[in-house]
Amino acid sequence: MEPKKLAEVNETLVTLMRRAFAGGTEVRFDNPGVKTCWMMIDCPRPEGCQLRDKEGVRCWQIMGTFSEEGGCCRLADVLDCRKCEVYLAGIGNDPMTEIGETFNNMMHLIERTQGRLVEMEKLASAGKMAASVAHEINNPLFGISNYIDLISARAGDDPKIDAYTRVIREAINQIRMVTNGLLELARPRSPMKTDSDLAAEIRGAVTLIEPKAVKQNVRISIDCPPGLEKIEARFDKDAMRQVFINIMINALDSMPDGGELNIALEKTDVAAVMTFSDTGAGIDEADLPRVFDLFFSKKARGIGTGVGLYVARRIMDDHEGKITAGGRKGEGAKFRIELPLRAETEDKA
Repeated sequence: MEPKKLAEVNETLVTLMRRAFAGGTEVRFDNPGVKTCWMMIDCPRPEGCQLRDKEGVRCWQIMGTFSEEGGCCRLADVLDCRKCEVYLAGIGNDPMTEIGETFNNMMHLIERTQGRLVEMEKLASAGKMAASVAHEINNPLFGISNYIDLISARAGDDPKIDAYTRVIREAINQIRMVTNGLLELARPRSPMKTDSDLAAEIRGAVTLIEPKAVKQNVRISIDCPPGLEKIEARFDKDAMRQVFINIMINALDSMPDGGELNIALEKTDVAAVMTFSDTGAGIDEADLPRVFDLFFSKKARGIGTGVGLYVARRIMDDHEGKITAGGRKGEGAKFRIELPLRAETEDKA
């Protein structure tokens, strides 16, 4: 590199570092010509990509080495993006560009670290709040459960009452799971995985949500191709049902005047894939990276808490699975879940 060019780059980096130390972790070295994966190759799964069509976002920062997670559509077990043809072609063998990207990657990691610290502070506050909330909710639930038992005992063999009380009991158990989930925000537990039928859990979750859907004139449909009526996988049944319910509640909240919610089931060689698509208000593109953040909500006050999707993401992380969000404002939302199949999912020691 020419000395004059090197001096210019050095001066630019010094200026950016000063801004960063002053609290501006969003600063980036301007490398407008850098190409990332979606600009160069045909994407095999564009609907699940976190960065497709986004300017100024690098695949190696979001899904590769510099994300501290590793693994992408191109190289599932990538260890160093700097050896990937996408990264090398994006940099273009230009030392100045590579220096700038090294700085950008460093700032990206600092930004992620700061975000985690903020999240930890939120968790500490949530833990104190959750203890009080769980106590206030669980006490009346105990009384409701007792009265449901009395109703069942007096109803005899009435099949309708049996069906209604069974649904109520399942709803009570789900409420308890939610309050326990609040407690686990600050005190996580390991998932209790068993070999179970994933399709059956989805149908069970729909049964709990259906009364609210009918009241709002929302039609729920399940697309289950032949052969997928039963999907064996290894997962925590209660936790996974909570994921499904959290996603469906969000969908219903976005369709107060009616709409459709479709749940599509697929299976690859290694994972079960579930896609929840609704015809609601959709998600602003700028909000997509934040939808799984703790306490992030765009719902009206008193409706959303910003906890449900955060819990869903953490549950999927515990199952070594993935959950991604998509959609556009005014065009509905789409949530895609990938859960490793039983043969691929093992309990951690």
